[in-house]
Amino acid sequence: MQPDPDWAITLDHLANRSHDRLTSILLRLAFQVTVYYIWSKPAKPGHYLARVIDKSIRNCITSTRYFEKSKLVGLLQRWFTSME
Repeated sequence: MQPDPDWAITLDHLANRSHDRLTSILLRLAFQVTVYYIWSKPAKPGHYLARVIDKSIRNCITSTRYFEKSKLVGLLQRWFTSME
């Protein structure tokens, strides 16, 4: 997904595009975490935000036990490969 500064296009892409299950979950999770940190910590530098967003998504995946559900077993691996 290419970033787009237009919120309407971004939200439409998240809501209406067909992605496989893991990609859809990761896109929505990354969007939610990113919006939260941008609005809650607006004065932090970009490298800080990237690190804390990555860590928050990893924590969310492991704490909600996504990895134990058979349909979502590759979620954490997909996140790691998307970060390469």
